Amino acid sequence: PRTAIVYVLDAAAPVELGIYDAAGRKVATLVRGRMEAGRQVATWDGRSDAGEPVPAGVYFARLDLGGKVLTAKLTLAR
Repeated sequence: PRTAIVYVLDAAAPVELGIYDAAGRKVATLVRGRMEAGRQVATWDGRSDAGEPVPAGVYFARLDLGGKVLTAKLTLAR
């Protein structure tokens, strides 16, 4: 399984994009650092930061744009 998370930045900004499980624990960090303005794409392959496959279930993508936080629900099916 692989999913693409697409977001658009109006201006360059510090960005952190993480994947969290339903209990709120961070599973993976996809992006951390300053990103340029424009369309950005990050992919998640259903693995944790340790490289282990995570179980099927509901996860949340959390995008922090230097104080503004957006979330999206993801369902991982295996």
